[in-house]
Order: sequence, then C-alpha cells, then structure tokens
Amino acid sequence: MKLKFWKKDPPPVRIEPKLDETEPVTQSRGKMAPTIKQRNYDSTVMSRITADWTAAPAHIDQIIFNNLRVLVARSRDRFINDDYGKRFVSLVKANVVGPNGFGLESRAVGNDEKPDQAATVAIEKAWKSYKKKTNCDVTGRHSFTELNQLIIGTIVVDGEALIRYHRSGHYGQQLELIDPQKLDVNYNDTLEDGRYIRFGIEYNARGRVLAYHLSQPSGIANIYLASYNTRNYERVPAGEMDHLFIPIFAEQKRGIPWMATSLVRMKMLGGFEDASLVAARAGASKMGFFTVPAGDDYQPGEKDETGAVISEFEPGTFEELPEGVQMQSFDPQYPAGEFDMFMKSCLRGIASGFGVDYVSLANNLEGVNYSSLRHGELLNRELWKAMQQWLIENWLNDFMERWIIEQYQRSTITIKGRPLSRKLQNYLPHRWQGRRWEWVDPLKDMNAKLIEYKMGVTSISQIIRERGRDPEEIWREREKEDKRMKELGIEPGQMLGFVVSEGEKNAE
Repeated sequence: MKLKFWKKDPPPVRIEPKLDETEPVTQSRGKMAPTIKQRNYDSTVMSRITADWTAAPAHIDQIIFNNLRVLVARSRDRFINDDYGKRFVSLVKANVVGPNGFGLESRAVGNDEKPDQAATVAIEKAWKSYKKKTNCDVTGRHSFTELNQLIIGTIVVDGEALIRYHRSGHYGQQLELIDPQKLDVNYNDTLEDGRYIRFGIEYNARGRVLAYHLSQPSGIANIYLASYNTRNYERVPAGEMDHLFIPIFAEQKRGIPWMATSLVRMKMLGGFEDASLVAARAGASKMGFFTVPAGDDYQPGEKDETGAVISEFEPGTFEELPEGVQMQSFDPQYPAGEFDMFMKSCLRGIASGFGVDYVSLANNLEGVNYSSLRHGELLNRELWKAMQQWLIENWLNDFMERWIIEQYQRSTITIKGRPLSRKLQNYLPHRWQGRRWEWVDPLKDMNAKLIEYKMGVTSISQIIRERGRDPEEIWREREKEDKRMKELGIEPGQMLGFVVSEGEKNAE
C-alpha cells in the first residue's frame, strides 16, 4: 500500500496596503464626529450628553482640598436653617447616643481569669462619678453623655470631630471638643525625614499621624474671623488628640459632611417652599384698587432707589392707582395639588442621601401600615447599631483604656479603701452597651424572646443587653430588691403572680 502525501499549499501573496490620498472630510462646527462602537460600559462613552461629566478620577486629597471648606459651610447652613437638616442630626443623636448614653460594663477578672465582682463594682462606681460634667469636661459644662451627643452631631454636620485630652481634674483625664475647622485645609508642607503636613495634620513617611497643627487666632479675632487660617499654629502630639471621621476612600485624611450629597437638593427644596409660602399668602390676601379721576392729585407712596413705586400686599387692603393705570387681575393659585407629591419625591431623595427612611426624616406617617413601618424601622436600627459600633471601636474603647490606665496609676479606684492590687491587664476588659428600642407591641416581642430562650438560642443576659441594660446591674438590683421585700414581709412570688395575672388580662 502506497502512502499518499499532500503537497503544501503555496504561501499567500502579500497584498500591500494602499494609502488613501483623498482629502479628509471636515466635520461641521457644533457636531461631534461619529464614534466606532466598541464593547465598553455605556457610562464611559463620550458624547454631547456626557460632555460635562468628569472622566478623570481625582485623588481624595484633591477632592478635600478643593471642596471641604465650602461643604462644611453649606452643611452648617442647612443644619441651622433647614428643618430637615436639623431633623437628621436630631435622629442621629437620639438613636446613636440616646438620652442615657453608652453604658459601661466592666469585665475585670482575677488571676484565675474568673470575674472579679469587687473590682467590677469599684470600676463602675468610679465611672458613674467621672461621667458628671464637673469631672469629664475641661470646661465643666457637659456630661459624658452630652459630650458624645456633641461628638456625633459634629461628625454629621462637619464630617469629623476633634477631641483633646487634658491631664487635669480629680481623675486626671478631661476632654475638650475642638472645632475641626481649626485644622487648616490650606496648611500643607514637606518636612525632614520624610515627614509632611497635609490639611493641618503631620504624618511620618508611612502615613502615621504624628501631630495636629491647630490654628490659633489671637484675642477677639477668634470670634469674628470667617476662618481660622491665620498661619499661627499650635502643634499638638497625636497622643493628646482623637480625630474621628468615617473614611469612604483609601488614604482619606479628613472627614466629609454626611449631608454633602443632598445639600443642593435641600437648598433648592427650601427655596421652593419659601416661594410656595409667599404665593399662598399672596393668594389669601384679597386686595382691591381705587382709580383716580383725571385732575385729582395722586400720592404714589414710597419709592426705591430706581424710582419704582414700592407696593406690598396685605390682607384686606385697598390701594390707590394713578391716573390712566388699570388693574390687571392677579390671583395666584399656587401651591396646587402637585405640591405634596413634589415635596415627597424630593424628601425621598434627601432621605436616601442621608441613609435613613423617608418616614423618619419627613415625620410623615400618612399611608404607613404596620408591616412597612416595621420594615423601615428595622433598617434604621441596623444603621444606628452600625454607627454605635463604629463609635465604640474608634473612640470609646480607646478612651476607656486611657482612663483605666490613668486611674490605675493614680490609685483613684479603691476596694474597701485599698487601690487595685492586681496587674493592669486584669482591669482593662470592658464592654459598652448602646441604646436599644422598644416595639409598639412589647408583649409579642417578649413572648418571642421567651421562645428563643427555651430553644437555647439566646440567654437572659443577651435579652437584657438588647434592652440596653447591663445584666450585672440588673442582678444586683434584683438582689437588693428581693432582700428589701423580705425585710418588709413581702413575698416576691406574690408580686410576680399579680404582674402575670394583669398581663393575661391585658392580652385578652
């Protein structure tokens, strides 16, 4: 059998490209040249519609340098002059900090790693004393709870908060809140050993904060200056200051106001409301006009600097018109039916920018049922708890460690007249408890917790924490209560039976 071999095909003939020597077609002015369709994101296509849309990513330092001062100024303005801006700050203060603030639960242990009840009671007793305004605030004006409300409120409006530590007072640890604008965004410099100053903050070559440079206007200038950038700075070591803000970009060095994305809409909506109120008042002010016969004197009234007659509208007024002037009817019918829908639409956008639900921000329960209200409230509470946890991890835990170390060194915490005697590490463990919220139907909620407890998926301590209380405090209170009731001849079981019977009656 013969094998058959196929011959190789000859190489293809090379065809040289020809250059087009024709004149190019010029595009008419005002029209864009056609683009070749490629597999790109539609949002990256450059066209006349997207011509004003930025196409070059800016570093966060550039964004802060160009925008921070204006953003803070306008955010403060909306907080001062806008009802919804004030409402948002109030919501954050009330839900993140709450009326009673964060509760401290000391978890001091002995050398055997078991809870040290005596040390726990002593630490929490000293903490309750320190929380008073005369002990924790360097100015003596704010309690610790009020300081935390100011801190979170400043973070919302300014995007950041500055807290300075002073080794003063009975407990050797007092706090001072500082206006973040004292960190001059225009103060930037290059120093020795790779150090540099950016936006008033000094860093080492690796980006760790070394110090804060605070603007120091002299004398009465501190009150009347529009800003603090006087080129007279006080260098404060980083160990004496906490700079709190939530970063949203890598390498971010300053905080951005939380209302930043909604400021334009808030300003426009405020102007819309003002114009609507004026139109409504004008429509409600029914006016009449008198015409003057020829030859009679006409008193035109007050004029402005251009010579135009100033005319105002008031309810029930009649104005005299000059000779030859006829009245054209003016009967504004605005605001009309679309006012409410437009307001709701704008407020939904503002609420989305704030990260809260429309019902809470607008304080509008119209058309809300229990299911939708519960769903929105659950989302809000998860947001509040996330903010609480951020504040605990970035501020309260660090502060409490400083505080315990200071008290340990000063021997201000005593047990039966004696200072803490074990190692410092035994007294550092602690836990913060943020505020929690009740439901409109607490009986169903407690029944659900009872089922969870019987199933073994929760504990009594966890149920107490979810109500914003300290379990150890509850146990001590119950122990004291039971002891006192027995001294008075009251059986605790009798009171419990009365409470259960009344609860069953109410449930029916």
